[in-house]
Amino acid sequence: YGMFYNLATLTTVNLIGDAVVIGERTFYGCSNLTAVNGSENITKIGENAFYNVKKVEKLILTNKLMSVEKYAFYNWTETQTITFVGFEKNKTPSKWNADWNKSCKANFEFVESL
Repeated sequence: YGMFYNLATLTTVNLIGDAVVIGERTFYGCSNLTAVNGSENITKIGENAFYNVKKVEKLILTNKLMSVEKYAFYNWTETQTITFVGFEKNKTPSKWNADWNKSCKANFEFVESL
């Protein structure tokens, strides 16, 4: 299981560092997580990492992100937005698992820079 697996009391995460790896099931089921600060430095997202995390309104991911495993954002809803900075619109990088966004209904926003 991941570091914060099903930790309902977790509300905010502050990621520190230039190369942040989010491991498998790290935030799985963290039902009250609302903010992931420093997400711009994420380089890898493991399988089921943000599974059932439904209260984060916006997550910013930059082209530092080289790898995303399957079901990373499983059960995200239409009220959530994932902003991709520096990515080609609607084109999944080759090292991302084909099912990275399976059962994810979040809005995807593509911008050139922050």
